[in-house]
Amino acid sequence: MPVELIAVTDTVHLAHTNLVNWTIVESKEGLAHVREIAAARAVVLFSRQENAPTIIAQAMAAGKPVVASRVGGVAEMVDDGATGFLVESEDEAALADRLARVLDDEPLCGQMGRRAHEIASARFAPDAIAELTVRAYQTALN
Repeated sequence: MPVELIAVTDTVHLAHTNLVNWTIVESKEGLAHVREIAAARAVVLFSRQENAPTIIAQAMAAGKPVVASRVGGVAEMVDDGATGFLVESEDEAALADRLARVLDDEPLCGQMGRRAHEIASARFAPDAIAELTVRAYQTALN
């Protein structure tokens, strides 16, 4: 089934920050997804197993703090206390506490969101990924 390209943008303005150069929305559902992240105060990913979830990179790029389970590669993406909060898998009380902290403290939410955007731009943007990949190959070949 062909993919209908709805929007390709250089900059999508989301809340107090920009999602720069790397949002390609390939469907109406994808556009709705970007809008949902933009409207959110924070993004929560509470799960038992993950690798490196794209939703975390998307949320951080949009300047949203992330509250997530400390599973798989999530701890490599979210800087606990700086770009959001990490909680142990299945610890609902800790999840509720950290989410309440983000939602109740607007300056903290903004600070974490700005830091998340900075980190996402440096780590998860296509140019950054390409550069890291080339460096890894160069290191392996030398």
